[in-house]
Amino acid sequence: MNSNLSIKIFEDFNDEALKKGWQHLQHETNVFPQMYHDWISTWWKHKNNQQALYVISVVNEHNEFLGIAPFAIEKKFGVKILQSIPVHFGDFYELIGLDAAVIDVIITHTKSFKKWNVVKVFNSNNESNAFNVFLKHGFESKEVVEILSPKFEGLTFDEFLKTISKNSRNQYKKKLRRLEKDGEVDLVIVDTWDTYMENFESTKNIYNARWQQDNRPLLSDDYYMMRNEALQPMFKKKKAIMYLLKYGGEVIAFRLGFLNNNVFYDWKVSHNPKFDYYSPGFLTVGLIIKHLISNNNKAFNFMTGNYQYKRSWTNTDENSINYELLCAKKFSIGQLYMKYRKTYRDQLKTMAKKLKLT
Repeated sequence: MNSNLSIKIFEDFNDEALKKGWQHLQHETNVFPQMYHDWISTWWKHKNNQQALYVISVVNEHNEFLGIAPFAIEKKFGVKILQSIPVHFGDFYELIGLDAAVIDVIITHTKSFKKWNVVKVFNSNNESNAFNVFLKHGFESKEVVEILSPKFEGLTFDEFLKTISKNSRNQYKKKLRRLEKDGEVDLVIVDTWDTYMENFESTKNIYNARWQQDNRPLLSDDYYMMRNEALQPMFKKKKAIMYLLKYGGEVIAFRLGFLNNNVFYDWKVSHNPKFDYYSPGFLTVGLIIKHLISNNNKAFNFMTGNYQYKRSWTNTDENSINYELLCAKKFSIGQLYMKYRKTYRDQLKTMAKKLKLT
């Protein structure tokens, strides 16, 4: 380790030094908003489990924060796991570090195996600052999902439309004309917390109507409470944004996400199934891209979830990939757990599906 750098561990999100250092670093590095202190500490507060918080920080000789990596230690099947956090509340996990040397120090510490047998990092994107450093340190990778992201830097909207398939381009124009013929169409930008809350119940009702149709379990009130608490500071920092598609003054679709580094990240979406004929979700993507281009943004990131309609808008084969990264202590039970995560888990899921169908 660089003699001027040292590791400092935090086990409490309420530590003022941690909070202040984290907020400074998230601003300096412009890290993805789901790695902000406000976001992850809110998730941790609402999550009821037996995990032990383990936030790795790197400080210099002046005790200034240069890097932060949020983890938790959990025990499963007798295996002690150093697990990246948050879980199921973030699509991209990044190490928050000012330079490559700091990232290297953090990853080196994860391999000390002080209180754990295995390290598990979920949703590490291959374009992130730490991905290749993890691999250099011997972490094994398993592909989780391809991240689709239309690019349009330097293009007009008409030029962008020419980069997607002819069928997708024609479908967009035809469905938009059809909707505009039958009523007034508006794309409404929601970029303040107060306006978000004014539209919260209507978007929640749309989400419920959409997924009840598919007999999906609905989100709990506790989840919405956690999500809104995490979103409030994101709106105040101008990192969260929601788009509403209105038809005749009624909200028929919404897309809630984040703006970061001139890219829109599409996180939570839904539409009113009564308007399926118009494909409101598909239309909303096109209208948002048109708005993003007019404001000099450069890309629309669909985040996780590899669906066909997303491919309809994607104009490049150079998409990124999220991985699960694993490293286990030699000659430990962690090696077996790593094998389970990489191979056996998927095999067991396949067997379970076959049994369910019989």
